[in-house]
Amino acid sequence: MYHHPGEYVTDFCVVKRGAEYHLFHIRGERWTWPVGYRELDLGHAVSTDLRVWAPQEPVLPAGPAGAWDECGNWAPDMIEVDGVYYCYYTGSDLNNNQAIGLATSTDLYHWEKHPHNPVVEPGPWSDRRVGRDVAGRDAMVFADAAHARYLLYYTATMADGRACIGLSESTDLIDWRDLGPTYIEEDRSYNRLESAYLVQHGARYYLFYSAKGGPKSKGFAPTDFAHFDIVYLVSDAPTGPWQKPPNHELLTEWTCASEHP
Repeated sequence: MYHHPGEYVTDFCVVKRGAEYHLFHIRGERWTWPVGYRELDLGHAVSTDLRVWAPQEPVLPAGPAGAWDECGNWAPDMIEVDGVYYCYYTGSDLNNNQAIGLATSTDLYHWEKHPHNPVVEPGPWSDRRVGRDVAGRDAMVFADAAHARYLLYYTATMADGRACIGLSESTDLIDWRDLGPTYIEEDRSYNRLESAYLVQHGARYYLFYSAKGGPKSKGFAPTDFAHFDIVYLVSDAPTGPWQKPPNHELLTEWTCASEHP
């Protein structure tokens, strides 16, 4: 598929424009830690067949010193409306406080960050009161045509430490209203629910995400964690309430995010 020599490629999205597919992704140097401080822009590659990819110049560099996104840009997700591409990406500051910014483009090569970024931040229900390591990342935007709105799902953490998926809504893709957590994981063996991705199938909605748990032992292999799985929830509405089916674990010990299932 696609790799970039000397770098890792994670948390991606794919957009089709004309006869070309555009891949945008986190990129970072291999074997560096903390990795977030090396993820200072987004990788970009183009293909006509989804098999052979041509790397392009990176896009959306991190912000200047003191900016909300000075330490990295992560996990893009995009939607096209009337010829404009809206990219939602995670930014991080020096204290690893995360929020979601917006950038727009008409050609997928030249991007402009919104002047009032970030456009989505976790609400008062979240862990933002701590002042550092605030979870607000991995945006996924969904066009909810039935209700003439857009929904944005993202990784968050409750004020009491429970893992959750945050939700915001908008009618113009710029101004977002906090809807609180759409799903809260009561099982404390999970400590983060990452890379949510919503799919509508018939009258039901399926919310996929990467469910992870705290370490069982030292190391970063999937077996070193209590959970490292791709799972899903089901609902009759895109805002929930969500049910966890008995077979909700699709892939276990799986070191991947859940983009584009």
